[in-house]
Amino acid sequence: MNTFKNSWAHLPGNSKVKALFEQTKWPATSLGDYTNWPENLVTVLRMVLDSPMPMCIYLGDNLIQLYNDSYLQALGDPLAYQSFAKSAQDTYGAEWAAVSTIFKSVMNGVAVRISDSSLVNKNGDLNEQFYDCTYSPIRSVEGEISGVWKTALEITDRKVIEENLLSQRELDRKDIEESEQRIRSIVENAPFPIAVYEGSDLIITLANQSIMDAWGKGNEVVGKSYRAILPELENQEIFNQVYRVFATGIPFHAKNERVDLEIKGQLQPFYFNYSFTPLYNTDGQVYGVMNTAAEVTDIHLAKLKVEESEKRFRDSVQQAPLGITILRGDDYIVEMANANYLLLVDKSEEGFIGKPLFESLPEVKDTIEHIFLDIKATGNPFYGSEFPVTLNRYGKSELTYFNFVYHPLKEDNGEISGIMAVATEVTNTVKAKHLLEESEKHFRNMVMQSPIPMTILRGEKFIIESANKVMIDTVWRRKAEEVIGVSILEAFPELEQQKYPELLKMVYTSGKTHSEKEAVALVSGDDGVKKFYLDFEYAPLFDTEEVISGIMITVNDVTDKVEARLKVEENEERLNIVVTASDLGVWEYDLKKDDSIISDRCKEIFGFSGDANVSNAELIALFHPDDLETIKQAYEESYQSGSLFYESRIVLEESSRHWIEVKGKVFFDQANEPERMVGTIRDITEEKNFHKLLLEREEKFRLLADSMPQLVWTSDSNGVLNYFNNAVYDFSGMLLNELQGEGWLQMVHPDDRKKNIEKWTHSILTGDNFHFEHRFKKADGTYRWQLSRAKPQRDDQGNVKMWVGSSTDIQEHKVFTKELENQVKDRTRELNQKNIDLEKMNKELQSFAYISSHDLQEPLRKIQTFSSLLVTDEYDNLTDSGRDMFDRMQNAANRMQTLIQDLLAYSRTNSQDRIFEDIKFDSIANEVKDNLKEELQHQGALVDINASCTVRIIPFQFKQLLSNLISNSLKFSDPARSPELTITCQMITGLESGLSQLSENQRYSHISISDNGIGFDEKYSEKIFEVFQRLHSKAEYAGTGIGLAIVKKIVDNHNGFISATSELGKGATFDIYIPAF
Repeated sequence: MNTFKNSWAHLPGNSKVKALFEQTKWPATSLGDYTNWPENLVTVLRMVLDSPMPMCIYLGDNLIQLYNDSYLQALGDPLAYQSFAKSAQDTYGAEWAAVSTIFKSVMNGVAVRISDSSLVNKNGDLNEQFYDCTYSPIRSVEGEISGVWKTALEITDRKVIEENLLSQRELDRKDIEESEQRIRSIVENAPFPIAVYEGSDLIITLANQSIMDAWGKGNEVVGKSYRAILPELENQEIFNQVYRVFATGIPFHAKNERVDLEIKGQLQPFYFNYSFTPLYNTDGQVYGVMNTAAEVTDIHLAKLKVEESEKRFRDSVQQAPLGITILRGDDYIVEMANANYLLLVDKSEEGFIGKPLFESLPEVKDTIEHIFLDIKATGNPFYGSEFPVTLNRYGKSELTYFNFVYHPLKEDNGEISGIMAVATEVTNTVKAKHLLEESEKHFRNMVMQSPIPMTILRGEKFIIESANKVMIDTVWRRKAEEVIGVSILEAFPELEQQKYPELLKMVYTSGKTHSEKEAVALVSGDDGVKKFYLDFEYAPLFDTEEVISGIMITVNDVTDKVEARLKVEENEERLNIVVTASDLGVWEYDLKKDDSIISDRCKEIFGFSGDANVSNAELIALFHPDDLETIKQAYEESYQSGSLFYESRIVLEESSRHWIEVKGKVFFDQANEPERMVGTIRDITEEKNFHKLLLEREEKFRLLADSMPQLVWTSDSNGVLNYFNNAVYDFSGMLLNELQGEGWLQMVHPDDRKKNIEKWTHSILTGDNFHFEHRFKKADGTYRWQLSRAKPQRDDQGNVKMWVGSSTDIQEHKVFTKELENQVKDRTRELNQKNIDLEKMNKELQSFAYISSHDLQEPLRKIQTFSSLLVTDEYDNLTDSGRDMFDRMQNAANRMQTLIQDLLAYSRTNSQDRIFEDIKFDSIANEVKDNLKEELQHQGALVDINASCTVRIIPFQFKQLLSNLISNSLKFSDPARSPELTITCQMITGLESGLSQLSENQRYSHISISDNGIGFDEKYSEKIFEVFQRLHSKAEYAGTGIGLAIVKKIVDNHNGFISATSELGKGATFDIYIPAF
């Protein structure tokens, strides 16, 4: 900020230049607001304004002219006011082509001196005046040429003397000397250093106070040698530079050059922007050199500090452990990037720095550019945490994650000139977290799908985080929502009186697993308190920092097993009673005495009465002869194993055969010799007959399966396949031993195996039907699609005994489906092309709307305007025929304007933004009713609104819809009676509407508008919604035939449906159905 205003404010009130400065709107000029002009310009301008000599400076690329009152007087009043703050080219006009060479020379650093003449308007008289003009460059602090300084020395008198051949050379010389003295005075008072050196000894003929201050010298330097007064410059190239200017006549300029000067006996460094400019005599010879300078020591030192600070900053950035880059400008040019950032994006320094960011990393533009734009718009930094970015690096495209901050870089004036990005990659951390989450999800799924009751407790309050269905249904017998998220001790308070709370605390604090077998637990469920015998385990769960976060409980309900064992133990003493009461026969055989003791049931099985005495010989005689060898071998083996078992036939009276099962235990004496046997005998005739029947049925199943073209197979309850029909062997070319176990998987296409195993395992675990489409390999190596199904076969208790499955060839179906999908894709492409064509049509419609809105209405408005003027001024002068035609013309123009406006409304129903709102329909209806209040009152119309339901609509479009329908009812009202309209709204389903155009299960807002107008023929119920369709002539009813078309378009915009019903003379009803979202 400069203080220029204070510099010209002191000029006298009658100063014309001061008035020009006050009147000029500086921000509108290329120089801008004067408060922002550079200091060197302000300094020069002060000198010009305070100088008694005519002076003018030309600034900027356009050479804008600013001058003092003396120069204004020299120009003459008219030209002065036209030239101030205007470009030199505009002022010189046709002469610019010749004059411009002067300015080009000066802007290239070459000062120019010329004599000039001009016609000056003084007091209304044109007077020719002559000036000796010098054009010198104006340099900035940095030595840059920023303008031209023109000094005009009036030499009119001299010219007059010369032209009148007056020999007044002394007077001329005096004028020249005075002029030179004035110039010398200006130079000596200049605020920047100026000196003149003449001759080979570099005699100082002129030195202003500024340069003497810089040298640390006084007035005694004038007349002395430049080399003599500043000997310290001998080895600093300064004198050589001056001599080269003397020798070549070429000016020399130095910028930010160090010069060591002796101050108070010590050399001290200073920095200057300086120039050595040759001075020519009348013979064109260099007689001296003018030295101008500007000290920039403070600026230089400040710049060094800035550079040092910037270097430290860049060194810090380069050494930072984070990725850092700085972007500049609207193209986000990479100004710098440290090694870590280059490593993150896999770029070299030469291939990345100095280029637009999105040129080097085009793949991040869509993700990042809008963030940059927001930062530049708001000035707020942006922080990203685990932000996903797809980068092309290390030869591939990969999804990466970063924590970063984008921070705006602001200049002193607050303008944002760049963005600093500081980033660290967290891809591995995020992926590890995702993997952990996936692992935890898999673990939870495993828990939830486990057939063993399991639950997970979290925290020291043992909150139930999850529990599988088996635990909830069989052990807890509660609803999931009653226990999940609740402490297990709150959900089951009965546990407080048992040992389990202490065990949970012990596991949670110690981190040691605890397990027990057959522990007693009392659990209260929806069916009351139930006693369990449980094998359970409490296992601690650790978080990523190895801190205990919970406990996993695994339970195996062994209540049935324990209770069964207890019952067996309880009933051991009653064994004899049970055996006696059962269907088993009991026997004891003394091997050494060959004597038997048998129970009554045993006798009955052999066909004897219970009280009969039966010998061993009688019993042996009843065994089937073919089974005697088997029985003998069973006894011999029992002597070795200690256990007897065999099945045999016995032949009773009338040749009836029975099957018996004999079991026994051998007891040995002290010599380990068989001593006696105790056992049971059971009649298994029915079982044998059933087994035979089962074998016969199985044989029939195999015959039936082998006759089927489908692949048929069975498995046991564990999912192990154990049977394949012949079609499987024929199809695969594999043998039974190749198919058994998991060999059948070799038939399944490798891409389908994993899913096949998952589906089959799920069915085995859950008992759900198996249903899967996969590819099987034929014996010739080709694959065909198969649809495999399997159902479980269950026993009376619902337990799965086996699985029966089949695989049906669906290759043709798959081929057909693929072809159908291709056809769908083709139709989709066609639909997309139709959409493109429709978009093109919409744009054409928008062009038409623009033309209608501007180009068509403008001549129409003129016609209406002029016709109105004619009606006012000339109507009485027209004939009756002329008046009639004139009225027709006005009516036609009004109809044309109405038509254009209706067409515009129709075209805009699609182009407007569709912003849906949930709103009470009666508020919309009442607002439209108020808007049409005058029309309704004019016709004495009554409008009954009973529509309190909430609808999801585009409000402004629905106002248009209701306005059109009400206006339509008023237009077609019966002149014999007052118009009456009823508007209702209710919620219904598509099924309730009875309309095939609506979805049965979708809810709709049903809006009905009915009137008592003239009505129409039902056959036109669809035609009336078409554009330009009218049922009456224009003479009968005015209008364009677009109003109801707009209504139809608005309903379509809401994905709704509209219908109209009517009878001539009985009014009309419009029913609208809008989906309720």
